[in-house]
Amino acid sequence: MDFPSIGDAPQYLEVATACAHFLLGSDSPGATCYHDYRPIGIVLYYALPLLFTDDPILVSYITLFQNLLFLMLLVYAGLTLLRRFSGVEADTLRSRVQGRPLFGDALLVILITLFSIGYISVRLSDLQSLTLFLLSFCLLSADGLNPSKGKAFLAGILIGASILMKQNFAVSAVLIVPLWLALVGRRDIKSALPPLIFFCCGASLGFVQILWVYLHSGMPWLYDPRAMAVFDSANRQPYVELAVYMEPTPFVYFSKLVTQVPEFQYFATKFWNGLSKFYWAVYAGRPPADALLPIINYTAAEVTGTVVAFLLVALLSFASIASGQPWLALLVITAFCSVSLNMAIAHVENRYFYFLRVVFVIYFIALARLALARWQCRRALAVPASADPK
Repeated sequence: MDFPSIGDAPQYLEVATACAHFLLGSDSPGATCYHDYRPIGIVLYYALPLLFTDDPILVSYITLFQNLLFLMLLVYAGLTLLRRFSGVEADTLRSRVQGRPLFGDALLVILITLFSIGYISVRLSDLQSLTLFLLSFCLLSADGLNPSKGKAFLAGILIGASILMKQNFAVSAVLIVPLWLALVGRRDIKSALPPLIFFCCGASLGFVQILWVYLHSGMPWLYDPRAMAVFDSANRQPYVELAVYMEPTPFVYFSKLVTQVPEFQYFATKFWNGLSKFYWAVYAGRPPADALLPIINYTAAEVTGTVVAFLLVALLSFASIASGQPWLALLVITAFCSVSLNMAIAHVENRYFYFLRVVFVIYFIALARLALARWQCRRALAVPASADPK
């Protein structure tokens, strides 16, 4: 057994091996846990099996077990948030669903598994970082609007740990603070501040990555910008989406715009390509027939359509404020804004939308449950009235 190795995946194994050698006391020149742009948390995560064995097959099985464990934690976090946001934990809805199979729960488990299955047998950081992020929201939303200081601090630690797995979540962590004040604490700012402060203290764990990079490169940032500069050209027009296929040989291609478009339309095109497509695997098998002709020749109307689609997704995301669930709104808006910012500065990879897809599934199923519960309540109130002989 071995994991697919192309693109980012073999790099994770390479740096994890070097880290394991360092932790085991090797004094070889390449023994280090530092990488210019791979965060320290995910390096340690993949180095863990190598501390116990150097058998590549056994290392892969241990890594597979680790990834499956995180998948189970992700499903648990998703179910917890779905039940909380849809009111299943509240007395008003519990009596209506208790003892019955919950279609929404089953649908969520199936969709999260389908979205995640491509990450289980690949060395990447998307699954691990998202799991930690959603677990933090399980703690934040556990006690209503204002979590206890202890839970807020632990939630912050989980957010910080997600940053150590994938730096993109630093943006999400920053967004949480103003959204917390605007959505959760707007009615009682004084009560919201103490848990928010404890949350920020816990989330400061993410600064370990900045310190780690600074100590090794002299650059106080989440990664060494000089090392990332090599990818700058791939993040500008005409490049849109990167896809990887493994058969008959490993092959990477970029889809490209045939003509240059205004920057916002370029951004919307990337966003639409990322959200509207779905691949079962991060590294797919044989490419489709059109993969060797990766030219995006949109008409003006089609480009405008991508802008409209982005605006509709933005509207749906901010409409979560009207759900009556502040923590749900905070989660949805954070996911949308984080992914949007990523698309503003980077090319498209389907996995960059993993975060938004999982959050949207929780959001839409929760909305459907809330709507069903309200309809049942109205119906229950209407039945006695219609049966009144007077």
